[in-house]
Amino acid sequence: MRYLVHVQEAVSENKKLILLMSVIFIISVAVGFIFQDIIYKEISPIFEKMVREFVNDPNSNLGFEIFINNIRASLLTYVLSVFFALMAVFSLILNGIILGAVGGAYMSADPVYNGIMFLALILPHGIFEIPALIFSSVAGILLFKFIFKYLKTFVKRDDLSLKEILDMHKVIIKHSIILLILSFVLFVIAAAIEGNFTGAFAKWIQTLF
Repeated sequence: MRYLVHVQEAVSENKKLILLMSVIFIISVAVGFIFQDIIYKEISPIFEKMVREFVNDPNSNLGFEIFINNIRASLLTYVLSVFFALMAVFSLILNGIILGAVGGAYMSADPVYNGIMFLALILPHGIFEIPALIFSSVAGILLFKFIFKYLKTFVKRDDLSLKEILDMHKVIIKHSIILLILSFVLFVIAAAIEGNFTGAFAKWIQTLF
């Protein structure tokens, strides 16, 4: 239970940043949706290649592949966020734009039916994966914040030891790591749902029409 207390603290202490990144993600989705004609044309070959690779490999595990891809992307984003947290913001915006563009393209032929089917394909795992993306981005921003504050204090306070400076700002890096781990947990859940449930759920929704 004490782990949950730490998670709750990390989320609560950074709720404004989490809210800001959530708003940025929503705006990015809207941008992708509005300009889906242009964006989807650019990204569709990538999706088609991914589908072909999965179909041609009968031994592949969709849930595991999704999980590995998400973790790899999150770790890369986290590490590169040391450079002014730009990667953390860029990654979230990119994911939002892609989601909006794919949704817009999918819904263009039949907004009602395709819209419902798109939600059926996204919502089951998306309710975990989207928060994971946001928490991962916030973790990256906090990593940069910690490094910035640490170096700033190091330059201005030569009377403090490295450990004393670390103690001053360790709560920031603590929250960063907690949110990163939380995002990993959510990615695991999302991948399991997407690989084993989402398709069946979408097919069931399809039978209702």
